Amino acid sequence: RFQLFGDTVNTAARMESTGHRDKIQISQETADLLREAEKGHWLSSREDRVVPKGKGEMQTYWLITESRRRRPSMYASTNSSTAESSLNTSSEHMRKRRDSFESQRSCESGNVVNHAATVTENNLVNSVWKASEKWSDYNSTEFFNSRNAKSRLINWNTAVLEKFLVDVVASRAGSNTESSASQLWFKKPSESYLDEVVDAVEFTGFKSQLEHPELTALDGVARSQLREYVGRVAAFYRDVPFHNFEHASHVTMSASKLMKRIITPTDVDFADAQEAEEELMRNEEARLHEATFGISSDPLAQFAIVFSALIHDVDHRGVPNTTLVTEGDEVARRFSNKSVLEQNSIDVAWGLLTMPCFTELRSCICGTESEIIRFRQLLINSVVATDIADKERSAMGKERWNKCFNDKALEMEQSPTGINRKATVVLEQIIQASDVAHTMQHWHAFIKWNEKLYHELYAAFVEGRSDSDPSDPDKWYTSEIGFFDFYVIPLARKLKQSGVFRAAGDEYLNYALANRQEWIEKGLKIVQSWKAELNESESEHESK
Repeated sequence: RFQLFGDTVNTAARMESTGHRDKIQISQETADLLREAEKGHWLSSREDRVVPKGKGEMQTYWLITESRRRRPSMYASTNSSTAESSLNTSSEHMRKRRDSFESQRSCESGNVVNHAATVTENNLVNSVWKASEKWSDYNSTEFFNSRNAKSRLINWNTAVLEKFLVDVVASRAGSNTESSASQLWFKKPSESYLDEVVDAVEFTGFKSQLEHPELTALDGVARSQLREYVGRVAAFYRDVPFHNFEHASHVTMSASKLMKRIITPTDVDFADAQEAEEELMRNEEARLHEATFGISSDPLAQFAIVFSALIHDVDHRGVPNTTLVTEGDEVARRFSNKSVLEQNSIDVAWGLLTMPCFTELRSCICGTESEIIRFRQLLINSVVATDIADKERSAMGKERWNKCFNDKALEMEQSPTGINRKATVVLEQIIQASDVAHTMQHWHAFIKWNEKLYHELYAAFVEGRSDSDPSDPDKWYTSEIGFFDFYVIPLARKLKQSGVFRAAGDEYLNYALANRQEWIEKGLKIVQSWKAELNESESEHESK
């Protein structure tokens, strides 16, 4: 076993000897990065220069920290009437904002879209703008060029999606890609996107990676459009504590990791294999194709699930579907009070993707009309699967699972439709597990995201949009145990039982069980501390 450490680790180890209790000391290089990120106000220069052993004289800084307190204004500044007015913006105001958006939009790729497609696209822009008030809050140049946290997340998500999209393009090996202007891109649901959910998406047959040309990156135009698209999706995520763009990025990361666990061969190193080993490589790929029900040989399906993870909560309002239905929200009425937020997210994301300025991006994603159909099916199935509060849909999901993966099904269901159904269910498992991945990761990740959700639901309660007060420590503590018992742990067991995820199945289940146990031991005190912080913040706000 070898361990290699660079100068960063050496410097940190030396600086440790010059630190002070309860203070965070940082180097000149880190301070420079913070200033570039416009966080210079976080720095306090040390009056004395330190002399770490072996490093010479150094200028270091203290990181200025403040006690973590929730600003009560995020809850107390609005009431139910304010919330209602923010959701029911006048059509004239939205028209002006849409016009502002149109003037900012940059479609410089030079692509020509036929008149019919343009008209349909304009209708979709209108639909998108009724569902969001975010984009015109940003100046596009400043937003995309600034080195802030959201910009870095945009870059990271773009890089993740590009890796999967490169495989999609490479798998086509020069096939015709004239589908970007196809009317199928501009298809609208007859009544709702739920009508388009399918029992089994059709997956491609086996095709060896050896038949794909080597491709490491998208061309410049497609890459630029991909980043532009991710940036616009980020702009449509609202500034709520939990269902925000950071959450979307966390789900994307989790989906990407699970997908890689599925598609990465374990027995052959493809990078080092020589021509003489090609037969062995093909055999291993064929084995993996069969073990993953065809997912490992379907780059479009792989891209679709990671893409779905990115957009699955776009334009989320910070309240559950039941609240929007009770309030008679426009979006709830539009989607007949069923899977409201999920359908709205699909609508916003698809509407953005069909804009003329993403012509090259659409050509990369889908090269034929049949691929558009499959991509749309995968996207809709995946996002709708995240609506775990719909009892009817949850029951249907359990029925499909048993049809695919109980002992009898594993032995008998080997027809092409049966295999496709298994692959479809596995992809839905990936998005479901990724959506609650914090419950099946390290304890600190679980607590971080659990607290964010706690504050989001408390904000809804204070605004009068919910009758349930999540700040009751006993209630939140007990409900989390129930969530582990009735959803998280059964889901983790399914990851393991499907046999597709290999070691990840055990890993997710073990983390879920460990987090549940630690929550039983520590959870009540943690929630009580959150409640105390809320009380303190509200008292300070009232005294001002």
